[in-house]
Amino acid sequence: MDRKLKLAIISSYEDSSCANATYARLLEKVLAAHFDVTVFPLNSDLMKPRELISAADKYIEEVCQKLQNFDFVNLHQELGLYGYTADEMIRRIIKLCDASSKLIYTMHGLSWYRDIS
Repeated sequence: MDRKLKLAIISSYEDSSCANATYARLLEKVLAAHFDVTVFPLNSDLMKPRELISAADKYIEEVCQKLQNFDFVNLHQELGLYGYTADEMIRRIIKLCDASSKLIYTMHGLSWYRDIS
């Protein structure tokens, strides 16, 4: 039997009030028939607080290392999922994109957050 190709989904996932998380859960369910799906959940409680920058960067780094084992990566982009400042968001998204061999980039919104620190 042929092995299923491995697909990573990077998105909010556990927040039942988040439309992106609902979409990611539905996508996982549908694609599991065709792919070996793993979800790497993004948690804004980790990504946004200024005092957790190091922990958030470490989580992104850990995900990047694991992405090398996947055939495809589906990165969901809602900027606020990746940090508080534009620099944090862009830096983390670029790291994840660079770590992905074949990237599917899903843009959910283009809201921009201002750095008010």
